[in-house]
Amino acid sequence: MLSEDVKQNEELPKLSKKEQRKEESKQAKIDIKLLLKEFPILFNWEETKPLKIGISEELSEKLGVLLPIDRIKSAIRYYVRSMKYTETFVKSSHRYDLEGKISGEISEQNLTDATKYYEGLKAFFAKKNQKTEKEEVKQD
Repeated sequence: MLSEDVKQNEELPKLSKKEQRKEESKQAKIDIKLLLKEFPILFNWEETKPLKIGISEELSEKLGVLLPIDRIKSAIRYYVRSMKYTETFVKSSHRYDLEGKISGEISEQNLTDATKYYEGLKAFFAKKNQKTEKEEVKQD
């Protein structure tokens, strides 16, 4: 029997885009831990390697129902958008497969795009650090 507080067929409130991104980010952090555990040769925060194109499909085949493809892709997005991965990517010339073996070269276009993204990340964190330093000075 339904509670008087809950109406039948009532839609749950939808999350705002910002809240949805926050929830997806939380889940991606959880899911990347699984990838780090299951594939430490390729997914490793200390020694990041540029991922081969199509790696999400390979991961989906290996992980089966353990991790759906949309969550694999979300976890990979989280991983490749990190400063450490991006820094490694712009200094590399090859991509790597699940076993950590060279699986192809990084295209000039991918390198150009990654370099722009990396420069943007550096600028963002530099600005963020400046703001933090100014706030610390005001507090003193």
